[in-house]
Amino acid sequence: MLARAAHVLSGLLTALASLIDPSLVIVGFLVFFAYEATEQKMVGDQMFVEMREFGVGFFAGVLILLARMYIFGWW
Repeated sequence: MLARAAHVLSGLLTALASLIDPSLVIVGFLVFFAYEATEQKMVGDQMFVEMREFGVGFFAGVLILLARMYIFGWW
């Protein structure tokens, strides 16, 4: 349960990192993907499930950013 929350939080923070620098989104995704690929190879974990959890968090972050744009205007 804690791992799921960590994956969702990672996606959320990756999306929100675009407020600092848009390139951090790419870096955040690549770091998470490399971690999951390594874990998949070493442990045989379900990478696709954890990537989906990351995606849920990322989608939530994008929704937060869109709501922010709608409420306060463009950045």
